[in-house]
Amino acid sequence: MKNIDIIRKLSNKELSILLVRKIGLKFASPSGEEFTDYDESVKDCANWLNTNCEQTVNNPKNGKNSYL
Repeated sequence: MKNIDIIRKLSNKELSILLVRKIGLKFASPSGEEFTDYDESVKDCANWLNTNCEQTVNNPKNGKNSYL
């Protein structure tokens, strides 16, 4: 099985755990949002994964570009 096939089988929550990164004392979600709470960042990332890509490339909430 290829690595990409394994990634495709991950749930949004499992994938979110892999995508959230720590920056200093905060946790960053691919949505461009930063949180002090890890679990909130994972929830935001899961919500971001459920949205259409076209809507999240330029984050209107904070003006930051999301990374894909």
